[in-house]
Amino acid sequence: MENRKAGSLNTYLTKHAFVPKQIPETPAEDLGIVVVIPCFNEPDILRILSSLKNCDSPKCSVEIVIVFNCPEDASILVKQTNQKRSEEARNFSKEHGRKHFQIHTIVADQLPTKHAGVGLARKIGMDEAVRRFDLTENHLGLILNVDADCTVATNYLSEILDGFAKNEKINAASIRYEHMLSGPEPQEVYKAIVLYELYLRYYIR
Repeated sequence: MENRKAGSLNTYLTKHAFVPKQIPETPAEDLGIVVVIPCFNEPDILRILSSLKNCDSPKCSVEIVIVFNCPEDASILVKQTNQKRSEEARNFSKEHGRKHFQIHTIVADQLPTKHAGVGLARKIGMDEAVRRFDLTENHLGLILNVDADCTVATNYLSEILDGFAKNEKINAASIRYEHMLSGPEPQEVYKAIVLYELYLRYYIR
């Protein structure tokens, strides 16, 4: 069964991976979670990294894969912003990375304009996660997707790991989230968020 899974992963990567292997380092043998974060022209990357670092330690090693992405025709300013965030992430990794909590960066700044976007960035990161799990022969590893502008609860990693362990028939899940209703943005932003949340509750629920 495991050999068939390994063969399927290799076949998928050979046929469908958008870019070749990006991370040269060998993953920890007990790698169980890879968190993929697409990042495009973001003002801050350290908040989500700090949030993940402060999570309760799950019973496995964790890797964070940040995909700094933009189309090939992106402005110089966008590429400079991505480069700055990438440097900040690497410095954060040097200071806070440890054996069971590794941070990796991928710079994809020449994506075809026709296909560039958050979807392709997530695919690049998730394909790399598949490679990481394939190297450890863990074909039941979890790939988590979060946005660069969010934060997570301290039990985020441990609860997800435990949840899948207790429900082996589950292959995927959508995690409940909440929008921030206050912060450094103009007040109009938070008013719009409230209206959006009310819309979701009234029309969808």
